[in-house]
Amino acid sequence: MWQSFTRNLSAFLVPGIVYGLLMLVLIGGAIAAYVWGFVSDMQYDPVAGEYTPNLERLLIGLGIFTGLSLLTMIPSLLWQSGSARAAATIVDGRRPSTGEAFTGPGRVITTALLVAVITFIGSLLCYLPGILAAFFFLWAIPASTHGATPIEALKESARLAKENVATSIVTMLIIYAASSIGGTFLLPLVVLPALTALFLRGMYERLNGRELVEPQAA
Repeated sequence: MWQSFTRNLSAFLVPGIVYGLLMLVLIGGAIAAYVWGFVSDMQYDPVAGEYTPNLERLLIGLGIFTGLSLLTMIPSLLWQSGSARAAATIVDGRRPSTGEAFTGPGRVITTALLVAVITFIGSLLCYLPGILAAFFFLWAIPASTHGATPIEALKESARLAKENVATSIVTMLIIYAASSIGGTFLLPLVVLPALTALFLRGMYERLNGRELVEPQAA
């Protein structure tokens, strides 16, 4: 994973920085809209004896906050799919271009979207279904970069997870630990998707009994 990343820094860093800044702008705008809706035009309520937010502006602020929050999914999915595409290129013994790392093919984007939606819905159902969804669909995106359709990728991922329970759990824990460590920095937005894609694709190859090629040097 690390060799692949360091030997293809420009291919990963350029789209990572672009998508990272875009997501920061969207997240910052969402937070600003929420704060504006909550504190703008505060009105004193003599009954409650305290200041309360203007309901109309609060709803507008919440609407903008929700809309911008949803928009962050677009660059996130594009960056995730681009990283996965670049990882697949490295596994094939080639060096990915910056353009290849910007976005993946439609089937990879669709697979990433399906996994995100299913996991999110599962998380709303007492959280445990979300963890199970993340476990069973851990290998879906690498499978899609290998040529599987979105539905085939989900099925293959579930099969691999059931056949390799311990390895899949350890892989999930490593990814979650890396996300937690980098959570207070810009690392998750710029670097972590690329490292995760490389790690998952390498593990995916191993689980399917294929040897990893040496990443090409610049």
